[in-house]
Amino acid sequence: WEEYENLDAKVDRLDSLVSDTETAESAFIAARSEVIGEIYDDITARVETYYNSIHPDESDTSTSIVVTETGADLQKEFYNAGEYPPHSVFSEGHLDSLGLCLHLALADYLQQDEKSLLLLDDVVMSVDQSHRLEIVQMIAKEFAEDYQVIITTHDELWAEQLSSQGALQGGPQIRLREWSFDGGVKESRGYIDVYE
Repeated sequence: WEEYENLDAKVDRLDSLVSDTETAESAFIAARSEVIGEIYDDITARVETYYNSIHPDESDTSTSIVVTETGADLQKEFYNAGEYPPHSVFSEGHLDSLGLCLHLALADYLQQDEKSLLLLDDVVMSVDQSHRLEIVQMIAKEFAEDYQVIITTHDELWAEQLSSQGALQGGPQIRLREWSFDGGVKESRGYIDVYE
């Protein structure tokens, strides 16, 4: 009987610990959701601003980032038909531009007053020419002055647009002509003749 009473008391203590743990977990999840929700609201506003500057014809569409148990759920309005996961309704070019906007919004949010380096590696490969120009103009307007912008690309026309639209704040263009394991990289600096 004494052993039973001891085990019964132990069960009561464990039940109490389970209850305390569940309460703490609920409080943590609520606090996490509130804090992360505020961050997502800030980032969402930035994503919409950048996306609308690239796609002005879609400026009345909404974007939402919702906190989930395991992370976030990104939804984008699609032609007034409701919000959907972008990969289910957007073309590859729209997905790339939305992904770029999300990356830029996160970079801008995380850097805040300590703006430094923005590195973009071939971010427009599947974006059409007119939207590429919008991206260049958005980078020039929103990022070129506050960040050191480093952009790699295989597209020489886009490289020229970046320079001519002020996205690189007059910094040098480095053209990697060829490379090999033995000789390393051969480069040339300066103006890139896109018709060469």
